[in-house]
Amino acid sequence: MKIIRLFFVVLSFFLILVGNADADPLSLRIISECGFTSDFGNPVESYEDVDKITNIGPRLTGSELAISRYDINAFNIPVKDETGKALLSKISSTDGRVLFDHGFGVFLKRNLYAEAGYMDEGVWKVKVLSDFPIDYDPGNKPHKKEYFLCLKGDWPKIPPLDFDPDAKSCDVNRALCDYPPCIKKKKSRFSPFPVIQPEEHHQPTNNVFTNLASQIMGAITSGGAIEHKSSGITFSMTFRDRTPPRIIGCVGDDFPELGKDKPAKTGDWHKIEGLKIVDNDSKKVGTCLCLGKIDAYPDPDWMNNSEWVKEEPFREVEKDADAQYIIMPNSCHGYMQYSIFAWDKNGLLNPGDPHIIEDKPECCYGLKKPPTGFANLGREPLTALGWPLTLPLGDSLLSVDPKLIDPDQKRGTGLLNIVDNDLPNIVIKFTSVKDGKSTMFPPVIQPLELPIFTSSEYKKDSGVADANAKDYEDFVGGAGAVFTNDLVDKTASLFFKVLEILPSPVMEPEEAGLLNRIKFPANEDDMDFIRKCFRLEDYKESDTDINGAPIIGNLDTFGKRNGIGGEVTAVLESPLQEDVEYLVSVWTDDNVKWATKDESGKLLTTILALPTGINGGEINLSIPNQLPPVSQKMVIDKTRAVSSEMRVVFREPTPPGGSGNVSFYHDRKFPFIEVCATDFAGLTRKIKLFIRVSNENPNIRILERQHEKHD
Repeated sequence: MKIIRLFFVVLSFFLILVGNADADPLSLRIISECGFTSDFGNPVESYEDVDKITNIGPRLTGSELAISRYDINAFNIPVKDETGKALLSKISSTDGRVLFDHGFGVFLKRNLYAEAGYMDEGVWKVKVLSDFPIDYDPGNKPHKKEYFLCLKGDWPKIPPLDFDPDAKSCDVNRALCDYPPCIKKKKSRFSPFPVIQPEEHHQPTNNVFTNLASQIMGAITSGGAIEHKSSGITFSMTFRDRTPPRIIGCVGDDFPELGKDKPAKTGDWHKIEGLKIVDNDSKKVGTCLCLGKIDAYPDPDWMNNSEWVKEEPFREVEKDADAQYIIMPNSCHGYMQYSIFAWDKNGLLNPGDPHIIEDKPECCYGLKKPPTGFANLGREPLTALGWPLTLPLGDSLLSVDPKLIDPDQKRGTGLLNIVDNDLPNIVIKFTSVKDGKSTMFPPVIQPLELPIFTSSEYKKDSGVADANAKDYEDFVGGAGAVFTNDLVDKTASLFFKVLEILPSPVMEPEEAGLLNRIKFPANEDDMDFIRKCFRLEDYKESDTDINGAPIIGNLDTFGKRNGIGGEVTAVLESPLQEDVEYLVSVWTDDNVKWATKDESGKLLTTILALPTGINGGEINLSIPNQLPPVSQKMVIDKTRAVSSEMRVVFREPTPPGGSGNVSFYHDRKFPFIEVCATDFAGLTRKIKLFIRVSNENPNIRILERQHEKHD
């Protein structure tokens, strides 16, 4: 491990040198040998809003890079060449030396500083920090911070030197001569004749420096500066995000009640506005709307036991802007619950908690029910914990696996207003007792193609989970049914004629005019329109597009959205038979099977079951063209989807011919049946159907005569 560390130290120093080829080598060396750290090491990896990072500064490690004047002054006298060369080699080995008067530590304090600079449109903006140590408060925003260690210039520097000896020791200081030593001139003291021994010198070349200090001092230059990032010595701090998005507009434990002025509508895409989601780091946030839907078999205690589902697609919204959500409410009238999950670009998830607050890691930012071990995320930089609820993201905010969002983990909820804008469906059936064949109006939909929402209270004792749908299947089964698909495919004739048709009160005014295409008389294009669009309403077909805007003029969905309008008067052109007994029954159904508010608008804590969705209505059958006239009336039983049967025989045929005027059929006393059904929201659909009755007596007499002939 030590070898690896040493390798990286050497490599780093090499890269510094390579990357700063023009810089003063001694300056680079001084910088590289000054450790840059803090009480928490270097680099510091932590989170936003932790405590201060303290004692940031250089640590002296390169004292051998300096030399004092006192040390140089020692060479004011002659010194042997190896002594002088040793000094010069020492200076050169470190690319020169700093000349100081008051200690290397003083030099560093005077000349080292840090830059906390940044690039601004290509220009380096400098912020100088010269007082070490530094304390840094990270604040409460995720970010990165770097200090670059720098060195001032214009300080006394002894560059690398290579002087040669300038004198012989014999000439300046024979004590410095090498062995054999020089021999002085001698005179014999005892010889009668003086004998003089000449001096002997064995130093052939210069071998001493007479004043090396002066030479060194004469070579002093100014040291170079290291600025900006050029040193490569950096103190780095990274403070990651640990605050999830906050949902603005909540009150206490609750999300605000939405849709007071513009409620959501059953079965329709609806844009919800008025909430804001903000984040301390991300410009955009990802959101998921979670709905507490009341479907299938709701628990009576609906506020605690709604079926929570997540609505897709998820949405990306601008922070601080209205959080616009698109939802499709269920088959409940009144209120349902909602919650909003939000996550930022770092994948920090707010699981629908209205209590999230910033800058409070000690209580996990107010998160309800934090995971075990995360109640206090802490502020100590090295032990602080991150946000415990995260989503792995791909290349976008919406690249999240939907399976990782669990609506049941919501922390807060609110109420969403829902109104019913779908009218009841009505089917009138005449079944011949003679042959069992049935005639139905309006055209019916195949059972598997028509959504029938089920009620937990409808035929509960039967044990059939989808009794509502089963009743419809049984009602339209058997011989004689003409289905909408048969009309569209033109495999069946158009067996009715529409005289009057009025829009429903919830129909878009811009579309109401299209209903005129259904009225008699009709051209060929209108006939195709009637075959396709005069049909039962499909409660799952939205009246709005995916952005919540009303759909206007889409002929492909017109019939599914509007059904047979609000009130229709028609003639059954496929005649019923004279003097044949018929069983007349009516099927009525509405999309809304439950309510969470009563008819006065009061919020209910216990769900109100609406077994058929029908809250009232009646059936009136009138046969004015026979004596005595026949009239039958029946109140629709809102606990039964299929009415009781009326037994009726049409004793007189109706006259031939027809018209587009209702008065024509009244004046000629055509039998008719009127059905109206009103749902819990007070929306009513009405049908008035004139019945054409065929004259079967001539046909019967012809058959009798044929029988006599054969005898």
